[in-house]
This record gives sequence, C-alpha cells and structure tokens, in this order.
Amino acid sequence: VYTVDAPVSLNGDEVPAHILAVAEPGQPLRLTAGESAVRLMVIGGEPLDAPRHMWWNFVSSRKDRIVQAASDWEAQAMGQVPGEVEWIPLPEHRFKA
Repeated sequence: VYTVDAPVSLNGDEVPAHILAVAEPGQPLRLTAGESAVRLMVIGGEPLDAPRHMWWNFVSSRKDRIVQAASDWEAQAMGQVPGEVEWIPLPEHRFKA
C-alpha cells in the first residue's frame, strides 16, 4: 500500500504519506483514513523472483540495464514524456553497477 497524499492506517499501524507499506502475504488488509479523502495505490501479486535494483526513475533486476537506461536518458534517446516540455537531467550522484 502506497499513500500519495495523506497517512492511513493499515491493520492498525500508521502509514505516513509517501511510504510503501508491505503486508503479510495471504492476510486480509484493513485500511482506514482520516476525515479527508486519500489517494493510494494497492499493489499485489506473486513475490518477485529476484531482487530489484532502483536508482532515480529506473528499476531493474539487472544493474547493467539501469546503467544503460541512464545513458539512454542522458543522450535523450528515450523520447519525450507526453505532456512534458522540460527535460530533467540525471542526478549528479550516479548509480554504481
């Protein structure tokens, strides 16, 4: 469960906004919120088959793919994001493969 803009309670534990909470597999979820509306995402499915690596906007099971994606982004080889007019450069701190 990932809350976008406000905290929620997941099975009695508070989950702050912008935090991904992981529940026990196979157990029911009980979500409660305060008085105002909350935007959140519930993601489910089988466990991933291998660890994932994440850097900036890139996620992969292979570190070399993240390095390649960063190179492609820097070369502006990925195309433009629909609706965006500004290109955002990579962070100065680079991913270490």
